[in-house]
Amino acid sequence: MTTLMFANPGHLLPTLPGKVTGVVAHESPKTWTVQCQVCFRTGTGHLIFAVNWANFTPDEGHRGTTGYRRCIDCQRAGRHRADQPEQGDQP
Repeated sequence: MTTLMFANPGHLLPTLPGKVTGVVAHESPKTWTVQCQVCFRTGTGHLIFAVNWANFTPDEGHRGTTGYRRCIDCQRAGRHRADQPEQGDQP
């Protein structure tokens, strides 16, 4: 299974206890749900595909990572969380 199933709960879901930020569900040994913390969409499927769909990649030309997950669409559009500056930005 290389396909992700997408949904949008319309709000930020809690991260599973003991998991990395944005990992919001674990339904079977190989099925995980990861959430974009900008647009709130979720991607469900094999872990490697889900975490690659919504990851911590900064905008092009920036170093480091963001402190929150962004899906590929939000990354391409340069969208960010309004309530959290990128890691390394000064308040």
